[in-house]
Amino acid sequence: MPGILTIFRKEMEDHFSSTRFLLISALIVMVGVIIAAMVGMGIQEETKGLAKPTLLFLLLFTSTGKLFSFVQFIGFFGPLIGIILGFDSINRERVSRT
Repeated sequence: MPGILTIFRKEMEDHFSSTRFLLISALIVMVGVIIAAMVGMGIQEETKGLAKPTLLFLLLFTSTGKLFSFVQFIGFFGPLIGIILGFDSINRERVSRT
């Protein structure tokens, strides 16, 4: 079991120290912030005419169909990012001959 943990730790260090991983993580964070801001503006527009807005929490998850949600973004691009990182990992191992 210690051998597996050593390999796991090495792989995680390789991924987390990779420039590609940091760029992809920054991209996901930026998209998340942008989508959260757009949802906030959409909720403001939806509740603008209401005297006492109710069920604001539900407005976070129901969309008017204008844009996609963060969950849809991760659902679509998450597996793609995983495949890209997997191929990058294999390529890096072949180049360094480890």
